[in-house]
Amino acid sequence: SIRASSRQSRLRGSHELPLRILNSTSLVLWKSRPPWSRFPSRSSPAKPGHRGSLPEILIIENTSAQITVGDLLTVNPCKSLSFPPTSPFHSLVACALWLALLTGVQADGRPGDDAYKKLRNADGLARKGRAQEASKTYLEAVQLYNKALEADPDNRSFRQNHLYCLDKSALVLIKQADSLRKAGNFSEATVLYAGAIERYEDVHSLLKEEKFSGNIEYARVHGRSSAFKDALARKAPAPELELPVAGGSEQTLKLSDYRGKFVLLEFFASWCKSCVESAPQISKLQGDIRKDDLAVIRVCLDEVTGFKRRGQGLAAFLRALPADHLVALGTDEISEYYAVESVPTRILIDRKGNLVRQIPHDADLRHEVGSIIQANMEPEENAEPVRTGRDRDDVSDFLKEAVDGKTLRTIKGLRYQAGISTPYSGWVKGTHQSGNVAALMQYKDGKAHGLAMRWDRDGKKIAEGAFRENKMDGVWTEWHENGQKKGESRYRNGRIDGRLTLWRADGTKIAEGAFRDGKEISRTWWNSQGSVVETEEEAMK
Repeated sequence: SIRASSRQSRLRGSHELPLRILNSTSLVLWKSRPPWSRFPSRSSPAKPGHRGSLPEILIIENTSAQITVGDLLTVNPCKSLSFPPTSPFHSLVACALWLALLTGVQADGRPGDDAYKKLRNADGLARKGRAQEASKTYLEAVQLYNKALEADPDNRSFRQNHLYCLDKSALVLIKQADSLRKAGNFSEATVLYAGAIERYEDVHSLLKEEKFSGNIEYARVHGRSSAFKDALARKAPAPELELPVAGGSEQTLKLSDYRGKFVLLEFFASWCKSCVESAPQISKLQGDIRKDDLAVIRVCLDEVTGFKRRGQGLAAFLRALPADHLVALGTDEISEYYAVESVPTRILIDRKGNLVRQIPHDADLRHEVGSIIQANMEPEENAEPVRTGRDRDDVSDFLKEAVDGKTLRTIKGLRYQAGISTPYSGWVKGTHQSGNVAALMQYKDGKAHGLAMRWDRDGKKIAEGAFRENKMDGVWTEWHENGQKKGESRYRNGRIDGRLTLWRADGTKIAEGAFRDGKEISRTWWNSQGSVVETEEEAMK
């Protein structure tokens, strides 16, 4: 017997080839098949030439002019070579030479061999992570198997490998997309998931049955999630929603109606315990932050696919909420747009309608939302007010114009000079007991209105800001005795409104927070080593 030694022959399933000399003019070869190749696994391609339980028989006929190799199962010659034989021994040598070239003979002889080579090439590309190339190569193998099935429509291995290539042309894209998604590359993952869905839909159209519907649903779920996370990372515009308001009214809620405010969008279900428990926290958040700055919209998913459960129902949930809470009725489409996979899901949207962040369900809402609003304040909110007068550090001319505050009298909240009936307008100064200037500020129509400054006994500036109609307004800055900045805050209408930052005398930061109408929204503390701490006491140690 002669063992086929080529790697390709082993891949195709060739094993020992028992060789028997029948006479001086002909040889018969029995090419055996291993038992496991009788029923190939559906998860792997079948070997070429597989014919179920039937063996493959080749006959080599020696005539005076040529050697012919044929397949007795098809009774068709595969290939002929001119070879002038002279004796039975020479016939055996010719057969041995022919077996060495058997790979080429079979490749030319079987229509499925080219398709199988293409399939194995695609498998190799997939293992190397070249998903796009592998997918295209699997489709090329599909075309070759189509031709092979035209020649042999009953060949089971052709049918199986044809289906295998159709499946893998899409599955290889999903596997690559999964790797990209786990690595945080959501943009490329989204494209691959979409490509896989398109491929599977083409396969279903070809097969006229939905054989891979589970894979399509998997790709859709993770594709939506990847697309939304990519949009969050890019701070892309939030998907528009236009939903009916719960409670029986005919009112419609539109996200675009809330431009100019931050919007906290919460997807919830009435049966969700965490959603019910978070309602008071959201109510407090709305009370702490001005309505002009934040709107909270809650979207109920009780009737959305995947979120239907038994519970007390939406009516009972609404009764537990304050009357001013907005609750809309969600749809499958909206839950897909926002890739809602669990409840509660909370998403913050900025004043321009762009996505900012998805907030974890167990986060401190007041701190999280306040910090984000603070970090996303528009530039004009922190801009200093227009100053009147000359260089603020050169106040000698202002002091010459200023009157002593002790000489002014106050009537109904307005300052007047003695003997003058109209409210005072101009500079006013105050002094320390030593005679050094303690303060200098502008007045208009009897009210503090404009630049204001304060100095310590040694003449070092310790504060500067502005007033508007007797109320602190704009950016106020304070300094330590060594000249290091001590604090910076913004006032509006006499109240802290915006960002507040405090520093130590060595320049390290102590605290940073956000305020609205004098109410603290959030604050972060740092100790002297620069580590974040929970309380002011820890920060001041």
